[in-house]
Amino acid sequence: MNDLIEVYAYHGTSQTKAASILKNGFLASDNDYDWLGTGIYFFQDAPMRAKQWATEQHPQEPSVICARIQLDNCVDLITEYYLIEI
Repeated sequence: MNDLIEVYAYHGTSQTKAASILKNGFLASDNDYDWLGTGIYFFQDAPMRAKQWATEQHPQEPSVICARIQLDNCVDLITEYYLIEI
């Protein structure tokens, strides 16, 4: 059995959507343009990258939410070992 890894991850969005997330929780994105399909997208250990993305997408009201998440059903695009497995 593998132990789950817990990390801090950052979600870039608008201030309006951030308020909704804080009130109601995250909802999976299901847009045609979502790079990896339906899900919730985070930048692990990269708050400034999440801010950059939020600013590009929502220039009038960028916002970043920090979340502590367990990595148990996600795609690792950093570790080469896992990229070979894909």
